Amino acid sequence: MTITLSSDFDVNSLSLLGVIQALLQLGRWCMPSLAAAVEAYTLNAGYALEQETGSIEVSKYADLVMLSQSIFSLPSSHIGATKAWLTMLEGEIIYQHPNF
Repeated sequence: MTITLSSDFDVNSLSLLGVIQALLQLGRWCMPSLAAAVEAYTLNAGYALEQETGSIEVSKYADLVMLSQSIFSLPSSHIGATKAWLTMLEGEIIYQHPNF
């Protein structure tokens, strides 16, 4: 079974990182690790979308986000405070933080 995660606006916050933080704080009842949560939002979600997204590779959409800090070096309780500095959709910048 492939586990995927996605935004669910009317149920969860729009903050993907806030949702990941909440999932990790639920412990073993939800996601076993930060790596598993990121994989479920990226690679696994791309797999569910016929592998057109989910990773940065030739022939895939260049959808990516650059964060203000590495979420892998933070305590899980601080992940939600991380800011997006740059967002690209299909290779085009659609958001750039003023401080970036």
